[in-house]
Amino acid sequence: MLPVFVINLDRSADRLARVGAELDRLAVAWERLPAVDGRALPAEDRDRNPPSRWRRPLRPGEMGCFASHRRAWTMVLERGLPAAVVLEDDIRLGPDLPEVLAAIEATPPAGGFVRLMSILETERLPWGPLGRFRLEETVGFSRCSGTQGYVVTAEAARGLLAGSELWRVPVDNYMDTAWRHGVLDFQVMPPAIACDDDVGSEIVAMSPEAALRPRRPLAERLRR
Repeated sequence: MLPVFVINLDRSADRLARVGAELDRLAVAWERLPAVDGRALPAEDRDRNPPSRWRRPLRPGEMGCFASHRRAWTMVLERGLPAAVVLEDDIRLGPDLPEVLAAIEATPPAGGFVRLMSILETERLPWGPLGRFRLEETVGFSRCSGTQGYVVTAEAARGLLAGSELWRVPVDNYMDTAWRHGVLDFQVMPPAIACDDDVGSEIVAMSPEAALRPRRPLAERLRR
């Protein structure tokens, strides 16, 4: 089975316990990857988002998220792993997740990473079968397809790291844009995980306007 890293902040033990219990129930071995707190960035990451007159600066949570995913990509290379699964801690797992991961491990797509879900509907082209699932390639410009969960190969990790010495956009936007890093963006269908709206994003919670943003009504969250 592919190694599984769960990105989790030190102060979010409840999130880790919940998603860890789901992984244990599915008999998926996992390892906690300590997330980088955007309000206490390491010195080497503080200057990665240079000022620009054309775009807003990244928020602390976005900076921490980018640093956390770069930490995951770095671990793949440092440990000499062919590939690994990277999960955030605000997700729900589908019952087919172990089968999906086994299928990706058996036939990993060359030169790309595989999202296990996507926040937004994006333009995709059929790529091929993946066991009893299918693989699609994201094309064109897509925004915020999300970083909730994906499988990253060593080749993809190397490309993503090389293209992200500077952070001009949030990490999910960066991963969407293959022309920035040369790494193909795939999606497994149907998705193997989903967002947990009852948990919510800590990146959003760290943004200045979070206190002004009302929680979506239950009916709207169910539709999403």
